[in-house]
Amino acid sequence: MCEKGLGAGATRDATCAESSLSDDDCVLQGFNIKSLIHEGFKLNVWDIGGQKTIRPYWKNYFENTDALIYVVDSSDRRRLEEASDELQQLLEEDKLGGIPVLIFGNKQDLISAVPQEEVRESLLEPRLSSVCACVCALCPHRANLVN
Repeated sequence: MCEKGLGAGATRDATCAESSLSDDDCVLQGFNIKSLIHEGFKLNVWDIGGQKTIRPYWKNYFENTDALIYVVDSSDRRRLEEASDELQQLLEEDKLGGIPVLIFGNKQDLISAVPQEEVRESLLEPRLSSVCACVCALCPHRANLVN
């Protein structure tokens, strides 16, 4: 499974929520690998940074990817179009064709956050409307998902 975002807080969500690290300690400068084992099932999560200098290397992590978690900063309306363009490019990759996508609209607890449905529309419609995707709102400071 690959987790990607454009500096939207994916690393904090995936790694730091379970640790004693502060938000400042959780900025990803490259990639992070985390393996989760539950009832004999092993899940390898590749948390890959979203800086523009790292994006050309994303394709090196597509082999055997079964799902994609894509994290967007829903409080930054200006970057939703960029996030949509990057997501479209990702899903045009042969190795990612047909995989399920989970999109987290991060920072939904902020007043400036774009509503969950608008995140969906910005990222998926109309260009990616055929993608098997689920869009969820994430409130990292409250440590819960909003349905």
